[in-house]
Amino acid sequence: MSWSGFKKTVNRTGISLMQGFGAIDKTVDKDFQEKEAMFKCLQSKSDELHRQARGYLNSVRVAMTSAQLQMAEHLDGFYEESTAGAAGALHYRRAMGEIDATVRTEFDEVYRETVLNPIGRYCGYIPEFNTAINKRGRKLLDYDQAKSKLKKTVDRPTDDVNRAPQAEQAANNAHEMYTVLNQQLLEEIPRFINIRVPYLEPSFEAMLKTQLKFFEDSYTLLQEVGTKLPVDAPGMDVTNERGVNDQVEDTLDLLRNLSICGMLHRPTAATAKQ
Repeated sequence: MSWSGFKKTVNRTGISLMQGFGAIDKTVDKDFQEKEAMFKCLQSKSDELHRQARGYLNSVRVAMTSAQLQMAEHLDGFYEESTAGAAGALHYRRAMGEIDATVRTEFDEVYRETVLNPIGRYCGYIPEFNTAINKRGRKLLDYDQAKSKLKKTVDRPTDDVNRAPQAEQAANNAHEMYTVLNQQLLEEIPRFINIRVPYLEPSFEAMLKTQLKFFEDSYTLLQEVGTKLPVDAPGMDVTNERGVNDQVEDTLDLLRNLSICGMLHRPTAATAKQ
């Protein structure tokens, strides 16, 4: 910041403090305050939308596909080689690898191009409006200060015949600079707010379509895994009448019959005495 800019900042800070004490009149524009509040609300919602859009993409990358692949790799390690279960686990791991390497990568590229980047570009215009709003605030302080000086000049006339005209000209110049920027913001803030729907609707549609394609492609690969599972392998037949729950219960019964597992449910000598 230049020395001139620093002096202006200090001077404006002083004017703002004097307005707080009522020493200088403060211009209040309720129309602008209403539009500024609407803009700040839009800014908060837009920033949150952009954050959530990034979070969803990261969730697909890490919490979903990466976690699925890691689980498939560990599951594959549970089976002995050359068994029917090992073949099924291998097919599953390969499918998860294909989802992570191909399906997710394609989703990632399309989602960033059609959803994340457009939202980011929309949010990128918000700082420009904030800069203009802050500049308007500074020009308003300059105008209020110029009005105050003009009022004092009129209330306390002096022998300097040029003082009043100069103060009036300074107030007019400050008013013009403030008015131009204020009017521009009054017109363009509503336009920026209103354009949000037609701008973001294509991204919303793209989000639905990219999600649908991602899950459809993943489903296709998982279906292929299902066709390669041996139906006669233990625990693999999920189509019989008993269903999966009965098969799980059968397996749990085998675990309960193990002597060590049974110890958890038998009273010990110490507990029997109690």
